[in-house]
Formats: sequence, structure tokens, C-alpha cells
Amino acid sequence: MNPVFAYKLSNGTLVEAPDPLPPHNTDYELALTDAGYTKQVSSAIDGGVGAEISIYENSSSSPRFLVDISGAGSQLACLVADDFPGLMAVLKEVQPLIALVGLDQRSDIRISEKLERK
Repeated sequence: MNPVFAYKLSNGTLVEAPDPLPPHNTDYELALTDAGYTKQVSSAIDGGVGAEISIYENSSSSPRFLVDISGAGSQLACLVADDFPGLMAVLKEVQPLIALVGLDQRSDIRISEKLERK
């Protein structure tokens, strides 16, 4: 298995899932592209190095959706869903983590604004 560990929602519980990405050493974005995933949504802040959430879609194979949740320096979670209702259920399940990412991003924005004023 790759260094990325995937999880899916099964009967209301997050369980380990087969890693949908081909074996890779360092370039996570390239591995996503090689597996057929395209970034559809990203919470990344321009110039920011904080936490972010990205949703990728693969229209030709399953799992269709991959949700990547990253901290400031490493991946926190890789979640997969086979369809849109599954994606919504996964996002609902990890809502507390999504809220923490939002707090981290707002904090990074405030710090950047203060530094720019100096």
C-alpha cells in the first residue's frame, strides 16, 4: 500500500479502503493524475501554506470521488466515495475536521494581513 491510506464510509463508520492511487514515491498530484482524478474543488488559499481540503473526481473508474484533507505539512486523511450521495455522507462525517481546516485558514489569513500592514 502507498503511504496514503484511504478510508470510506461503511454503515456509518469510517473503514480502511483500498488505496485508489497507483504506487508513488513523492509526487502526490502526479499520482492523482495518473489514476484519472481531476481536482474539482479546493479550499487552498493563494500563497497559503496552511491546511486545505480538495475534492477530486474520476469519471472513468471507482471510487469516483477522493477527498484529500491536508494539514500545514502533511496529509491528514484520504477519503473515498463511489457516488455523490456517498461523497456527501463522507463530508458530513468529517465535518469537525473540515471546521478545523477552516479555522486554520482564517488564522493564516489574519497573520498574513498583519504582516502585510507592517
